[in-house]
Amino acid sequence: MLIAVKHHDLVVPMFSSSNIAVGAIFFIGDLPAVTLEPVKANVVTGVAVGAVIEGPRETGAVWGQGTVVYWDTANQRFTTTATGNKRVGVVIGGDVPSGATRALVLMDR
Repeated sequence: MLIAVKHHDLVVPMFSSSNIAVGAIFFIGDLPAVTLEPVKANVVTGVAVGAVIEGPRETGAVWGQGTVVYWDTANQRFTTTATGNKRVGVVIGGDVPSGATRALVLMDR
């Protein structure tokens, strides 16, 4: 599981033409979502939006609470680089040290 869902209060139905593993971030247009269970191709499945999630992050800089983060699909991690990536949400739960490998994020809704 790539992403750990810490809290969610809204599950929406979605349809995918391909399988998606549990704990995966993907986008419905620009809306970030995360799977709560494996998604099977061509089957309507519920996914979490607006969730609090914990996932891998790029290292090298301190991220303060409220830092905007994006999803780097190529490297499967949160980044602060907007170019070529989609916005996921903001860092919560306090500062994330430069060497930390995971971050707590409140997904945009």
